[in-house]
Amino acid sequence: MTRPITRLCMLVAALALLGAVIAGCGDFGATLPSPGGGGPIVPGNVTVNMAPSLAGAAVPCPLPRADLTLYEAPDVAAPTGDTAAVPGTWVQRTITTWTDNRNCGGGGGQNADVSLVLDASGSMGTTYGASTRIEALREAAKQLVSMMGANDRAEVIQFGCMANIAIVQDFTSDKGALNTAIDGIGANWGCTAVWSGGKLGVDELVAKGRTGVGHAVILVTDGGDNDSDITPADLIAAAQAASLPIYTVGVDAAADPNLAQVASETGGEFVQANDPSALSAAFAQIFQTVTGGTANVTWTTTLNPGDDVWVKLVYKEGTADEETIGPMKTKVPSS
Repeated sequence: MTRPITRLCMLVAALALLGAVIAGCGDFGATLPSPGGGGPIVPGNVTVNMAPSLAGAAVPCPLPRADLTLYEAPDVAAPTGDTAAVPGTWVQRTITTWTDNRNCGGGGGQNADVSLVLDASGSMGTTYGASTRIEALREAAKQLVSMMGANDRAEVIQFGCMANIAIVQDFTSDKGALNTAIDGIGANWGCTAVWSGGKLGVDELVAKGRTGVGHAVILVTDGGDNDSDITPADLIAAAQAASLPIYTVGVDAAADPNLAQVASETGGEFVQANDPSALSAAFAQIFQTVTGGTANVTWTTTLNPGDDVWVKLVYKEGTADEETIGPMKTKVPSS
């Protein structure tokens, strides 16, 4: 009898252990193993500002939540031969919250004074997509004007050679006057005084910029400087002294390599725009940044805290108006 009793006791002990394991699993809810081995992790919320990806997108502003579908994907290794990470398999997730506070005709977080400093050198007549660089620049600048509210102001400065640097339109909220000035800029001159043009933009904001609003110089060129009477370091010093960010945009791949340094050292951002759509998106993105507009989406992820996660929104999925917004990459919050 001793052996059967022993086996019975072993079976009871095994069943008790299994019961404890099952009890520890709770209701088998959506939990993930802890990266540190400290127990299960409940999936958490992730919030991303989608305003940069919305810049230039063919969607309404503000954008209704009901028209959006959200997808997330893990960060995975790229195909052989490419060192960058890419999105893995996209999985639809439910949007928890959506708040579109972009500047939709003056509805952003703050008003702004913006100095548009635009390249009018001869090389801007070069073919660029289906048009020319100067034509694409005009359209991108006018798109920014269309985003302005009643209390936003812009100024238009053109530069070619030193002798051609000029204020085409002083600071105004009059969109018609701004568009007329922009349309009047051509690809007319044989040299490019990028840094001196930018310096005039800084000087104008120092002299005429309003207090209590966002300030920015948007400096756009397609080539290297060959006629300024100052250096990039001089321009950076002037902007830093006035606490003014300079946002620089390179039109096509031949743009001056110093543009990135000017932007980074003044608190702005450099954008390389290799086609007209990228140029329009750059102007819209910069204006959203200056006015403080955001478009925050929140969803519940099944990835672990600290993981890189990709997100994209699809507007009116499955219709003729479908538009993909993103993708953007962020991290799942650690807590």
